[in-house]
Amino acid sequence: MLARTLIAIAFLLPGSALACGSTEQLAFSCTTTRGTFIEVCQAPSSIHFSWRKKKGQKPEVESRVSNSSLLWTGEGDSQLGSDDLFFPHGKLKLNLSITSNYHEDGTSADLFVFDGYQRLSTIRCESGTVNFARDVIKANRGINRDNSH
Repeated sequence: MLARTLIAIAFLLPGSALACGSTEQLAFSCTTTRGTFIEVCQAPSSIHFSWRKKKGQKPEVESRVSNSSLLWTGEGDSQLGSDDLFFPHGKLKLNLSITSNYHEDGTSADLFVFDGYQRLSTIRCESGTVNFARDVIKANRGINRDNSH
C-alpha cells in the first residue's frame, strides 16, 4: 500500500518540460495542473510514456511498449472524439484519457493510475497545454466498449 501511495504521490510533484528522443515523434504532451510534464513519444516500433518533475531529469515514471502491444481505444464522431492509451507500469496501469472537441477550442486530458480496477490517482492536464497528434501513433486503434476505465 505504501509503495502504491508513493507512486501516486510522485505524479503530483512540480517540475518542467521533456523532449522526445532523436528517433521519436511527439504524439502527446501536456503540463499537469501541478506543474509536472507528461509526454508520449512514438518510435519506429514502440511508443514511450514519460513523466518527469523537471527538464533534464530522469523520468520518475516511464513505460515503453511495442506498437503491437499498445492498448489504444477510442471512438468519436464529427463533434467529439475520445482516445485512451493504456501503458503498463509494474503492477499499475496508466490510462491516458484524451477528449477532443472539434467544434470548440480545446482538447483535455487526464492520467488515471490504476492498481487492478482501483483508481489510485487522477492527474489533470492544465487547460490549453494539451497537444495530441493522433496521426503520429502507429498502433492499431480499437473501439472502447468497456467504460470501467
